[in-house]
Amino acid sequence: NLDSLKMKKSGFDRAFRYEFDNENWNPTYMLEGPVEDMKTSIELRDLFDAEVEMLEHDRHLLATEIATTGASSLPLPVNLKRLIWNAQKTFKIDFRRPSDMEPIEIIDAVDKLQERLKVVPGDDLLSQEAQKNATLLFNILHRRTLSSKRVLQEYNLSREAFQWLLGEIES
Repeated sequence: NLDSLKMKKSGFDRAFRYEFDNENWNPTYMLEGPVEDMKTSIELRDLFDAEVEMLEHDRHLLATEIATTGASSLPLPVNLKRLIWNAQKTFKIDFRRPSDMEPIEIIDAVDKLQERLKVVPGDDLLSQEAQKNATLLFNILHRRTLSSKRVLQEYNLSREAFQWLLGEIES
């Protein structure tokens, strides 16, 4: 389900954008250290803004080139929601406690996952283009589903559960 296609701008921002400019922002889904770092570090803010910009670009690409009919349901290569649920149950995630992960870890891990996913072998231009086309929808899907804010706030995954999830996606 590509639910971000039908989201309004306000819903999209609520799901994916951190509110570090709000002086009262004190999320309970993260530890205090990362929250303070996010409030004070311009480099981190730029990184999180880049994550949201990429998600907005993905959303536009989906609407204009992939799901042009507006259908928010396409055949997808893996059921990430089911894998997330399995991770939550396997690692007994306590939703009352904040995640032990930092948002930067999630962004880095998702970027590395994209690099490791190989469908078309080869380094020539044709192979690179085929690889890009073969993994486009899947990369959009996992960037959207595994965005740092969703992993922390919505899924509340621990570091161990998140690493297990990434391993399951790769296999």
